[in-house]
Amino acid sequence: MNYKYFQIPIEIWGNGKQKREIIFVDDFVDNLLQLVGMDQTGLVNIGSGEEHEILYYLDQVAKICGLDNYDIKFKLDAYIGVLSKKLSVDKIMNTIPNVKKTSLEKGLRLTIEDIESRYYKNNIHS
Repeated sequence: MNYKYFQIPIEIWGNGKQKREIIFVDDFVDNLLQLVGMDQTGLVNIGSGEEHEILYYLDQVAKICGLDNYDIKFKLDAYIGVLSKKLSVDKIMNTIPNVKKTSLEKGLRLTIEDIESRYYKNNIHS
């Protein structure tokens, strides 16, 4: 968003090839609330069950923001952690009858719209 509004380069820690799993916050909360009311023991991972490279997420966000080109600054000496972080979601899929799962594109779009309305569109000249 800072690039879209202020042309501040996007900083990526590492080379962007590390993979991460993300979940839309509304899905996380809804699934957690369903678990709270159940007689469930042990750990249950709440996640999307899908992982993508950081650069893939960046491309998706750029498309939603209407950016054809953007500047990336790779911080190759930064700590990036493990190369892959994907949760096993088998237990939640077998525990909750209606696991809520918003598509990646829709979740990113809703999140971007929320961030823009809260932090950018009303404060663009600050």
